[in-house]
Amino acid sequence: MKAGGFKELLVWQQSIELTDMVYDICRRLPKEELYGLGLQMRRSAASVPANIAEGSGRGSKKEFVQHLRIAYGSLCELETHVIITQRQKLVSYDWQRLDQKLSSVSRLLKLLIQSLKLPT
Repeated sequence: MKAGGFKELLVWQQSIELTDMVYDICRRLPKEELYGLGLQMRRSAASVPANIAEGSGRGSKKEFVQHLRIAYGSLCELETHVIITQRQKLVSYDWQRLDQKLSSVSRLLKLLIQSLKLPT
């Protein structure tokens, strides 16, 4: 993939949108959660598109898939932080919209990983 070509990937675009949503949520968190849960949420959210981008810049499918799996792990971590935020009722937000975006990014990551898997 050419340099910057990751920006053409739908999964990268949607993960950027997801990150924007997470940053919006974090701005609404109580002050006592800004450096705990808020930091964890921002880091895991930003890790998703960052790993997609880094993996696409690597020289092999194997490395790309490895970074996509890391992105998927970060997405699972983020989803856990979101669940905690929801359960603790820390902010008012359109959780259905966020859940749809999480599901979409998850599905797209799985599909991309599947399409790049090397034959065994």
